[in-house]
Amino acid sequence: ARIWAKVPPAVDPLKTRAVAAFQASKARDHLALHWAMAIASYPIFSDVASTAGRLLTLQDTFSLAQLTNRMVAQWSERPVLVKSTQRIIRSLVDWGTLTDTETKGVYARAPKPLPVSGEIALLLCEALLLDNEHHALPANQLLDHPALFPFTHSLTLADLRDEPAFDVHRQGIDGDMVELRAPQAT
Repeated sequence: ARIWAKVPPAVDPLKTRAVAAFQASKARDHLALHWAMAIASYPIFSDVASTAGRLLTLQDTFSLAQLTNRMVAQWSERPVLVKSTQRIIRSLVDWGTLTDTETKGVYARAPKPLPVSGEIALLLCEALLLDNEHHALPANQLLDHPALFPFTHSLTLADLRDEPAFDVHRQGIDGDMVELRAPQAT
């Protein structure tokens, strides 16, 4: 219920735009919208997806043990963490973003990444910024974030600059930071 119904207050503007996009989009886009809301609402989901994406960048498959070890290093050892990680990975398999391999407990990337529109890609980026404790990330890290491993998009820095939800600031010689724009007082 927390993904769509009882979202944290900071996620409410994203939810409003995601619901509108959900109603106007095709069924193939619904997973990406649900993914965005899960990232924004559950830091554990975002961290599992990011870790899985990093592992898949390094190798073709990963084991649940590899992923769990990285999650424990990040979150510390908690009994609920192992069970939550297992459930999230099983959800990713059920959603078709990961596939089981012949070896039990080993997962691979889905054969085909899902293309998303610019509008939905911007919502995914906003979700990542909501998940980030500083609400800011370098543009190149945001556009190629490992948590978005199941999706492909064609967003550019110019698209991020044009999005009203973001402020883009130059940092250093060739660095651009993207942060959520503070809500305007009414």
